[in-house]
Amino acid sequence: MRKLFGLALAVFMVLGFGISLRAEEAPAPAAAPVVDATQPTPAVVEEAAKPAEGEKKALEAIETSGVIEVAEPGEGEKHKKVTLKVGETVYRLIPSKDSKDLFKKLEEMAGKTVKVKGELLPANPPKYPLAAIKVAEFSE
Repeated sequence: MRKLFGLALAVFMVLGFGISLRAEEAPAPAAAPVVDATQPTPAVVEEAAKPAEGEKKALEAIETSGVIEVAEPGEGEKHKKVTLKVGETVYRLIPSKDSKDLFKKLEEMAGKTVKVKGELLPANPPKYPLAAIKVAEFSE
């Protein structure tokens, strides 16, 4: 009887040990998220947004109208500060390489409504707190 009891105890222990091992097995992995192959991933978008070395980023063309405001040059500045106020948005106007003569005429139009065409340069605080427009041409 002792042998039979020992044998039964051994069988129950082996079965119990086997069942406990199965309970500790890792659950099936969760389904992977579905990726839409037609949409670029964020990493790809960031890579595409960066210009190659030695290549300048293309500027956005802009055509807008607003009121010209002229301020005297501040400390460390050589030229008058010319801004274009369009509603609540204020753009700093800077001359393009071809329009330096036009810019003097633009300074004389302080307080007038003007339509400006050029390239938009984004703001880059703290050095450049305002977005700027490189003026190619303007009209009243």
